[in-house]
Formats: sequence, structure tokens, C-alpha cells
Amino acid sequence: MKYSKFQELVKGKEKANVDFKIKCDAFLSGSLAPKAELAKDICAMANNGNVSNYILIGVSDNGKSFKSVSNPKLTDDNLQDFCKKSISPPPRIKIHKECWEKVTSHHARKNFIIIQVGPNARQAFRLARNFISYREQTSYRRNEVWIRRGATSDLATPEEISRLVKGKPPIEDSKPDHNVEYAKLPIDEQIKAMKKDFQKCVEAVGGYIYEYRVIVPIKNLRYVWQYIILREYTEKYDILSDFSFRRLFGHGFLILIMKTIPKRALPENNVLVHFKEKWGWFTYYKKSAYSLTKVKDISLVTLTLPNLADTDTLQKSFLSMLQFLDENHDSYNRIRTARKEVNLILRGWKKVRHEESRRIRDIAQTVLDLSSGRLT
Repeated sequence: MKYSKFQELVKGKEKANVDFKIKCDAFLSGSLAPKAELAKDICAMANNGNVSNYILIGVSDNGKSFKSVSNPKLTDDNLQDFCKKSISPPPRIKIHKECWEKVTSHHARKNFIIIQVGPNARQAFRLARNFISYREQTSYRRNEVWIRRGATSDLATPEEISRLVKGKPPIEDSKPDHNVEYAKLPIDEQIKAMKKDFQKCVEAVGGYIYEYRVIVPIKNLRYVWQYIILREYTEKYDILSDFSFRRLFGHGFLILIMKTIPKRALPENNVLVHFKEKWGWFTYYKKSAYSLTKVKDISLVTLTLPNLADTDTLQKSFLSMLQFLDENHDSYNRIRTARKEVNLILRGWKKVRHEESRRIRDIAQTVLDLSSGRLT
């Protein structure tokens, strides 16, 4: 995390998506209370939906005192495992460990830990286990749903849980701070606005856009997808004919469309799996690729997100898609297989030595670097 972002969070004080803790003793001993408190707050923030939430450890409740965090067991691995066992479904989380040198004296040379929760697709996150210790006066029970009310975490009412189950905010139906309705913009501004919103969505989950590719982390692997943003699609031919297989190579395709998409525009040839989810279409198919001296069939995935009318629906559809891929065992195995087969082809392309294949070698190296995180 950049220091400027940390400053912004501290100055903004505690609120629905920001919480301060001067210390966190979770995982240090057999004490249950610190774990229970952490599970409750992460659960509540996960229910904020498609926004990034932050727990700043080393910062007092009033945001005016700071203390270096000395808990060596507060690691990403421990936290990921803890959330998988303690919250259902497991929310998307990430740890930032920061220590800045030449900054404001109150913050300089102190070890801060920032837990980022989400953004997550909207649903009812709940505790997956009991946290009960009468000696420690702690009693949080399995299946409790926690939400944020201002700067505090609170139990959700039955009515609020019902709203979460329906994919709505628990308290009120709030839109993003700057919700843009694309159809109300001039035609030449619509794609630009969608692309700007999409980039924010990708960056919020720890990914980034590189030229005509989007790099998205899922289960500690980076997936490189070619992407395209369209206002509408009415052509009769396969939408993938818009992509040049060799020039724009990756692990699959991500297509974002403002309006509906006719079924005939989706891939038809060599399709192995094709189905519709709430967020859009998942298509898994085979495609021929040149592997050195021979042609080889490899797996590819197309993820199509239609009906993206505004910033809000774009965020919700994108996050729902990522959550689906993270939780659906079969579909995750398919995107992982596609990634493995494509990278194998790319490593073969790197071995081609005749001069006219230099461009292909460069493409292969770029995608492999993006896939491994060497190129950002």
C-alpha cells in the first residue's frame, strides 16, 4: 500500500469500511477473544459488498496514536486459513505489511499491518464456527451475520439478512459514490467511461490492465485474459473472430458489453462447456494452436459479462464472476487447465529461433511475465 493511501485512511477516521485497532493478538496464544473479534469484523466488512474495506492495525480508535505491530503470526497464510475456517463463504482478503522511513514522524519506522477485505460480491457472509469462551466473556455463534453500522460491527436483523441473501445492501440500496449510467453519456464517451470503471474494479481486487490484457489474481495465480469492451453486439459471426489469436494471446477472453448479447454471438465450435450464471456466460472450449512444428489443441475460456448499464452493475457482475470462479470447483479447474496449457505453448514459442518469429517470442515472453508477476 502506498503511504498516501494510508494517510488518506487515517485522516478519514473510522467508518463503515475502515476500522482501527491499536493491536491484534490473534494467533499469538490459545486465547479465543482476539480471534473472535477479528472474525466478527472481517465478516461485517465482507458484507459491505463491492467496496474495499480496511482494518488498520497499529492505529488507535481516534486515529491519533500509533504503535508498531509486533505479532509475527499475523501473516497472510494464517489469515487466509483462519477466514476459510471461520467465515462462510470465505471472503476475499489481503494483508499489507508496511514500514515507511521518510514519512510523518508519527508513522516513521513503525510496522503497520493493513488487512484489506473485499471487494466481494454481495451475499450473506456469516460465521462458520462458534467462538465461545465464558472465561473470556466471548460469545459469537456459528451462522451469525455481522454488518457494519457506521464505525461499529453489529448483528444483522432478519430483514437485513434477507436483503443480503437477495444480493442487496443490508440497510439501504446505495450506489457507488460516482455511479455513471453509460447510456446517458454521448456515444463516444460510453466506452471510455466503462474502461475507466473497469480498471478501478480490477485494481480493487489486486489486478491490473496491461495494454489489451487484464491480469486478475485468483487463488494465488495470475490469469491473463484478453479483454474487449463493447456497447452492443449484433453481428452474426462468432465474437471471438474480433480477436487475433497470435497477436493478442492470453489464457482466455473477457468480454464486457453494455447491452444484451445474442446467443449466436457466443462461441459455437469445439465448445465443451457453456452455461449462464447471474453475472453472465461461462464458455470452455478447445482451440488449435501451433506448438513449434505441430498443431495442438488447447483449452480456452471466454467470460462474457452483458447488461452492464452503469458503474454499479459493472462492479457487481465483475465481482460475482470472480467469486464464482473462486468457489466453483469445476469452473476453477477449467480456467486453471487453460492457463497451464497456454503457458506450455508459450514456453515452446520462446524456443523458436528464426528471425521472422521474433514477434511471437516477444508475445510469449510478455504473457509469461504477466502470468508470473514479473511484469506489472
